[in-house]
Amino acid sequence: DQFLADISATQRELGLALDDAAPIVLMPALLSERQMLGLYAAATHYVSMSCGEGWDLVTMEAALAGLHLVVPRHTAYLEYLHEGDAEFIPTTLVPATFPGRTGAEDQVFFKGSSWWRPDEEAAADIIRGAIDGRRARQPPPSARLASTYSWEAAGRRLLELL
Repeated sequence: DQFLADISATQRELGLALDDAAPIVLMPALLSERQMLGLYAAATHYVSMSCGEGWDLVTMEAALAGLHLVVPRHTAYLEYLHEGDAEFIPTTLVPATFPGRTGAEDQVFFKGSSWWRPDEEAAADIIRGAIDGRRARQPPPSARLASTYSWEAAGRRLLELL
């Protein structure tokens, strides 16, 4: 309920409504693994506007599903995605802020921290280019990611370390 209230408050602050934008579907409930697989199967692209990730499992799953990735150029994305694996959105390091009541608890935990803000105009240009065909679709890194980040690969790496 608080998430939906924050969405409404943001619309009022911006003077915009969801009806003024491209179709947006909000899913405030957790999805099962099967439901997530259904979303991946219905999509062509996966766009992340994350401000920082230790490991973005959803991006990894989207890559394994063969989706064209559009992600910010920062943190974990740079660890497992190579140039050509994704369209990288430029970012700027800024103080971490959490508008809305939903983010109030995070504000305490992250006080004094910074994060990477994705350039929204650059992201919009990348997305427009994907829609109108100006940007060529990169082959997904599915095979490399599956072989590098599988449980089998993790077990082999652990045995090497031991």
